Amino acid sequence: MVQSLPGRYGLLFALIIFSIIVVSLVGIVYFNFQHDQLRSLAKNDLTAVADLKVGQIENWLKERRGNASLIYRNPAYFRPLLLWLGNRRDAGLKKEIRDWMASLCDSYGYSGIFLVDRKGDSLLSYLKKTEESLSHEKEKIAKALETGKIVFNDLHRDELGKIGLEFIVPILDNNSAAGVLVMRLDPEQFLYPLIQTWPFPSRSAETLLVRREGDEVVFINELRHQKDTLFKLRFPVSEKALPAAMAVRGISGVIEGKDYRGTDVLAAIRPVPGTDWFIVSKIDLAEVFQPTLWIGLRAFGTGILLIILAGSWFLYYEARRSQEALREGLTKLNKAEELAHLGTWELDLADNKLTWSDEVYRIFGLKPQEFKATYSAFLEAVHPDDRQIVDDAYLGSIREGKDCYEIEHRVVKKSSGKVLYVREKCEHLRDRQGKVTRSVGMVLDITDAKWAEQGLREIDRLKSDFIATASHELRTPLSIIKEGVGLVREGLDGRVTKDEQARFLDNALKNIDRLNGIVDSLLDISKIESGKVELNKTPLDLCVSVHKLVEDFSLKAKEKDLSLTFKCPENPLYINADKSKVDEILTNLISNSIKFTKPGGRISLTLKDRPGLAEVSVEDTGIGITAENLPKLFSKFEQFGRVAGPGPKGTGLGLAIVKGLVELHGGKIWAESDTQKGSTFTFTLPKGESRHREG
Repeated sequence: MVQSLPGRYGLLFALIIFSIIVVSLVGIVYFNFQHDQLRSLAKNDLTAVADLKVGQIENWLKERRGNASLIYRNPAYFRPLLLWLGNRRDAGLKKEIRDWMASLCDSYGYSGIFLVDRKGDSLLSYLKKTEESLSHEKEKIAKALETGKIVFNDLHRDELGKIGLEFIVPILDNNSAAGVLVMRLDPEQFLYPLIQTWPFPSRSAETLLVRREGDEVVFINELRHQKDTLFKLRFPVSEKALPAAMAVRGISGVIEGKDYRGTDVLAAIRPVPGTDWFIVSKIDLAEVFQPTLWIGLRAFGTGILLIILAGSWFLYYEARRSQEALREGLTKLNKAEELAHLGTWELDLADNKLTWSDEVYRIFGLKPQEFKATYSAFLEAVHPDDRQIVDDAYLGSIREGKDCYEIEHRVVKKSSGKVLYVREKCEHLRDRQGKVTRSVGMVLDITDAKWAEQGLREIDRLKSDFIATASHELRTPLSIIKEGVGLVREGLDGRVTKDEQARFLDNALKNIDRLNGIVDSLLDISKIESGKVELNKTPLDLCVSVHKLVEDFSLKAKEKDLSLTFKCPENPLYINADKSKVDEILTNLISNSIKFTKPGGRISLTLKDRPGLAEVSVEDTGIGITAENLPKLFSKFEQFGRVAGPGPKGTGLGLAIVKGLVELHGGKIWAESDTQKGSTFTFTLPKGESRHREG
């Protein structure tokens, strides 16, 4: 039976209605799916941006706070300040302090440094900008003077309209503050540019920096969609839907609300550790869900076929644009990480897949194709002595249910074998059952900071060694002089013979000469380091000078049963040098050889005529220097082979002075040594011309 026309149309109509319903349902399902996906992606993006900015701000503040603490803990920085506070007419010291302030500003990004006395008056300053005021800091300065502790002055606007924040460091004199250093930071140099940048293109996204003041939340950075709001835009803390108000009420995470414009937004909220600040990274919900709205409009407007075609084209276009935007954002992010020496990583525990940013690869000295990208492969790049500690920190944080942890350790750079110090911070992400599924973290290269810290410790050690050495060297001759003078005084009543008095006075004179030698050494090294040594250069036959010194030392060598020989080229070997300084160099080297060579040994001096250079070698069969001590040989206050008991001692400055004098003449000096064979010291000086040239 043939179906009637109305029936066929009715079936076609039903099929059309059914198709419309199916397509509509599919469209609705697809719309909701895209809606949820875009929300999830936006949450992840906002969380990553907020965490990155909080981490960078935290590290920036830690570095500045660490710099203030370093100055506070080292009295050596305070001495020039205290001296000038006691004598403000010292122009040279004033210039030295200003130069130091300028160096701090250039090295650490301060916009200005003020020296303030205990009355709160600014006496000396170095400013990168011409107009600066301390009116807003008076209360904080008074607190630092009273407590003797470092005070942090939060972001504020002064009477000149300048925005700043400061670290106020008390200058301690016998546990009381004689004044303070006000170290000002300009947020426009780092903080505000960091906050205002966004890693990928967006019409509405921005980051807010807010804090609580009483019952209000105040915006402490300029906004993208509203101008002239810095420290002026305020809202009650009780605003329920305002993300900034939620932040100061203690809410964190990703939330939906209405921003200062009354616009619906998605926002990630994070507190900045160690401050009263909160980061709010937000984007308009309309921008987040724009792709799904576009797809829905095209679906209902053009039909099933057009929806499929348009949807395919739209998804392809959006994917390509997102990839380009992502690549651009990743390029900017990688550049920022490279500049900050800060890399990021993510570990998927289900697949044991480790993902590193480019900066982490650079820190570890690896290439992607050389790395297996697993947790165990990462541990192999950690320094062997730190490997167990790092493993325990990560697995222990999971086992103990911690959400995050932080650790410092060493890594061995595979490309060069260089050992680096890094600080890692890790945060665990959990599923609905509370099980850790992913771990994300950052790696910060702190090698330079570690070396600087160790350098300061080495300076403190050398200072302590020098004080101990100088105290001992000065005390010994002073004791001998005191004893000799006392005995001579007793001899005035006849209890000590004249011969004994003469012997005592001879000892006293010898030790006075010894004291003069110690003081001369200290003055010499000071002049060399400050560039105040003046050379009186004249044409000098080096063979004649060395021969004269060998003759002078021959008796001393003979008394110790040492062989002292000398070899010189047949022709005169002229240099243009200061004779007294050359004699000082040779005297120090020959004296050391005699001092550290046992009886029966030999010492030989050899002069060689090199192209453009005169080379002098002092070789002995003495006790030698260990390979461990050889690199430190020409350092200040270093002493090797020193033994207890009577005999000549030194301050450890002799070879440092020798090196300085050789280099002042444009020469070089080095040493070779074997504890079984002895030592050879060799130095070169540029050749010169004789005083009278033959015609």
